[in-house]
Amino acid sequence: MEDVFSEKKIVEMEMDETLTKQIRFIGIIQQVMGVLNIISGAFMCLTIIGAAAGVPIIMGGISVFKSGGFMSDTALNNSGSSLKEALGNLAKGLKLLLIGFIIWIVLYILFFVVVMILGVFASASGY
Repeated sequence: MEDVFSEKKIVEMEMDETLTKQIRFIGIIQQVMGVLNIISGAFMCLTIIGAAAGVPIIMGGISVFKSGGFMSDTALNNSGSSLKEALGNLAKGLKLLLIGFIIWIVLYILFFVVVMILGVFASASGY
């Protein structure tokens, strides 16, 4: 059973001009999205509670940005190792972004529940 998992799988593809342009475009978009995620994570970190979601989003944005750099390198040099690094960084970045956004949603729901409870207590007190 171990022999099946130890085999290297090789993927061959022809890099024509259209594919090179598409890979370069994907790399640029990944870098832009990485910067936007870093900025949004920084804004989340302005509050102590928001930092719980902001830090993974910043780290995910950095990984997505790095992935874009490797993707651009793939387009320039037709490098399979750069493509492997790009996909690895993209997977890591998307995982961190998912964790950050799940934390953000949970914090948002908790905030909504606390506000609703405080509203109920305030209305019961006559305010």
